[in-house]
Amino acid sequence: MSFKTKVKRCVVGMVAVMMLLGAGCDGRSASSTQSTNTASLKTKHVVDLTPEAAREFKKQLSSNGLSEEAYLRVAVHKSGDDTCAFTYAIDITEDVDPDNDWYGESEGVRILVDAASEPYLNGTTIDYLVSEEGKGFSFDNPNAEKAE
Repeated sequence: MSFKTKVKRCVVGMVAVMMLLGAGCDGRSASSTQSTNTASLKTKHVVDLTPEAAREFKKQLSSNGLSEEAYLRVAVHKSGDDTCAFTYAIDITEDVDPDNDWYGESEGVRILVDAASEPYLNGTTIDYLVSEEGKGFSFDNPNAEKAE
């Protein structure tokens, strides 16, 4: 199933919704994770952070008592039962799955993207915006088009 429109850029707190054109609708399977060092990870530059997003992430690390050795995990997850809609998800983690995670860095932040999310996120830029309407992370994804 495919859709004519997709969400290209959206802003909400920690989760943003998107629909992917021609995306497979398979759910992501869970896998075991473990603490590891970056030398054992597959490396690929998938996601960029703006300086503002990196500052906010580092602020979150500090306020949660975590070291800058923690990772920003960026993923897409299937949203709903019978649709090809997905949501962006970001999380702070110290656990990695070396068989499933891609590792990259942007603006001094260590980033993990699982293999299932990588094709949907490749080239995405994450920004952190503050406006009169609120504040949150913004995903600018070149793989998506703005929804009508």
